[in-house]
Amino acid sequence: MKTTAAGGGGSVKAPAGNHMAVLVGVFEMGTQTDPFDATKARRQVCLAWELVNEEIAGTSKNHVVSAAVTQSLNEKATLRKWVESRTGKKLANDGEFDLTSELGQACMLNVVANEKGYTRVEGVAALPNMKGMVVPKPGYKPVALTLEDYQGGAKIPDWVPWIYGNPLEDHINASHEIGKAKPNRKSNQQAQGGGQAASKVPASEQDAEYDPEALNERF
Repeated sequence: MKTTAAGGGGSVKAPAGNHMAVLVGVFEMGTQTDPFDATKARRQVCLAWELVNEEIAGTSKNHVVSAAVTQSLNEKATLRKWVESRTGKKLANDGEFDLTSELGQACMLNVVANEKGYTRVEGVAALPNMKGMVVPKPGYKPVALTLEDYQGGAKIPDWVPWIYGNPLEDHINASHEIGKAKPNRKSNQQAQGGGQAASKVPASEQDAEYDPEALNERF
């Protein structure tokens, strides 16, 4: 699952704050129509992190948060900024990056919540360089799923959080590549932005910052 420079969470909301996290999911979403402008579309990818020190109350499972971002390494793209921030290295402008290499990598994840408690990923950063720091092993096995894998019958793990009030599967099915009906269910579930074949995409404009509650109504 490569990107070029030219080119389940469930109903329990994760706590806001800075968390030690491990990337446990990379899921291609295909080409998604902009919910605010039907003339625009962009390829997207869903990233899911396990908050390895934040157990869901009453369970033995950790919180998982996710974010849908443009599958691009354009210099303005959120994905590029997050990868560079976690690794502390600049990505080449004329190369490509295998996003699956980020699977299993630990980071500090900044999770913010609005006044109604809906959470989203605000930023990704490298772990502090502290002697003796130990990163707990994630409970979920890291997994990558391409659009081709999904079309071939591969399933989205049930621990992947919903995005904008709908299951990730609904968004993938509504992609231009698959073309099924767009998701229209409203939900009080967590509204978050939860295969190894290569897919290359062109650079695109900077990711829009979407209000999850608005998307519940419009996407």
